[in-house]
Formats: sequence, structure tokens, C-alpha cells
Amino acid sequence: MLITRDYAFDRILDMFQSVQGTLLPAFRNLEQVSSREYPAVNILADQEDQLLMSELPGFKKEDLKLEVKGNVIRITGKRTQKHEEGSRVIHKERGNLEFDRSFKLPYQIEAEAVKAELENGVLTVRLPRAESDKPRQIKIS
Repeated sequence: MLITRDYAFDRILDMFQSVQGTLLPAFRNLEQVSSREYPAVNILADQEDQLLMSELPGFKKEDLKLEVKGNVIRITGKRTQKHEEGSRVIHKERGNLEFDRSFKLPYQIEAEAVKAELENGVLTVRLPRAESDKPRQIKIS
């Protein structure tokens, strides 16, 4: 029995493999970019205030800086790894780390009333809504 090759099928398979080889790395890169944001942050809001939470293992209070202006909060941090005198690194996955992130929030913030706490590597920042930004009920006379 003589077997003939279907060249049309081979061409389609070649095109599929070519497209797959081009597109898949691009999608992987998109995934990597989105996962590079550090630190991961959650922000919750209600009518009265906003709550920002972020995991920052290995950071001390002195390593972090918070700035608030209007409805924007900025978090910066720098952590350096120190090694014992006379030791040498055999394997290293953790290193020095520096970040700078800003978030635009849905409400103006009362900067003087902001409270921040770092406990067990979790930063929690309470961001009260500015009185001037809260809706006012107007009495009709």
C-alpha cells in the first residue's frame, strides 16, 4: 500500500506551530509583567474610609515610607540583606529589594488622620475619607 502525504495538512501544521511559537512567549511575558508588581496590595473602600493592606515580609517600619496627597497614596520601601561577617553565599534567592508604588483612590484622603501599622510583615493603612469629600445632605427650606 502506498501512503501519500497530505501537503496541505503539513502546511497548516507548520503555520500552527509557527503561530504557537510566536504567541505563547508573548502571553507568558504578559503574565510575568503583571506578577512583577511588588508588593501585592489590596485596597478596600466604603463610604467612610479606605483600607490598604500589603504583605511585606522582612521589612521593618524604618524601611518603609508612606505619602498621601489628595486621593493618591505612595508607598516606597528598601530592604537590604546583610550577611554574617566571614560567611559566604552558597545559594541566593533573596536579595536587596526596593519598590515605589502609587495608587489613585476613589476618595480624597484626610491626611492628618491616616493610621499605618506593620505587624507580622503585613502593612495595614487606614485612609479616612476627607470631610470635604463626603456627600452632604442639604435641607430644603
